Amino acid sequence: MSQIVGRRHLTGMTSIGDLGSCGRPGVRALCLVACAVLAVSACSDDDDVATGTTLAPITTAALTPTSAPPASSTTVEPTTTPAPITVAPAATTVPATTIQPTPAPATTPAPTVAPGTEPPASEPADDCEAPAGRDTFDDGYPNRMSSMVGSDIRTGAHPCFERVVIELAGSGDMPGVRVEYVDDPVLLSPSDQTVDIDGDATLVISVAAWMPSMEREGYAGPTDFHPTNVSLIEEVRQIENFEGLTAWAIGLGDERDFEVGYLDAPPRIVVDIAID
Repeated sequence: MSQIVGRRHLTGMTSIGDLGSCGRPGVRALCLVACAVLAVSACSDDDDVATGTTLAPITTAALTPTSAPPASSTTVEPTTTPAPITVAPAATTVPATTIQPTPAPATTPAPTVAPGTEPPASEPADDCEAPAGRDTFDDGYPNRMSSMVGSDIRTGAHPCFERVVIELAGSGDMPGVRVEYVDDPVLLSPSDQTVDIDGDATLVISVAAWMPSMEREGYAGPTDFHPTNVSLIEEVRQIENFEGLTAWAIGLGDERDFEVGYLDAPPRIVVDIAID
């Protein structure tokens, strides 16, 4: 230690030998402190690189965690909205009322027309022209087939003849028509069964149109009836409605002259049969 001190201190610095003069206790203590400082300084110069600046130690204060404020102890009660109260209106009692029955006025029933009949004509007898001829009438049957359908068949009485009317419905040309007398028994088509028609003579009216159609359009009345508004015509019966052709057998008391004609609005086929 004395060698290091003697090497590092230059002229003007105090040597250990000079410290020997510290005879008093206070001076001796000061001398000991000075020696200690010199010894520490000598050791520092050998081990570290001198920078001329001594850094003061940095003291880092520990962070004290801040406690969060205590949560509020207030409890929020849910708000309940009372449901609206509906008060049903009190039932109103209607006093019973006794209704006296009103007698229906007396009415006179309208005269009814039998199905398949035509109201009697009103023309005077002296204006009536009786049909003439019994030969077969043929106008385009069966080739002139029509898209119209038969919608009704009826009878009517006139002063000098009785009439059979076949009414047509739909659009298209007038179908072919054939009217002729045939012998009994009459053949039904397509079953080929035979039937007897009332009366001593049978006049057959054949029309090249459905009555009704396969879709059941058109006529929906009876296919066999005995008209009540005529005297010469005893029976009217459908004997064919097949493959677009229809035929009706007219039963008469005996053979009479007849005549075939056409009417419009609605389209009709009329067969007039002479009374005398």
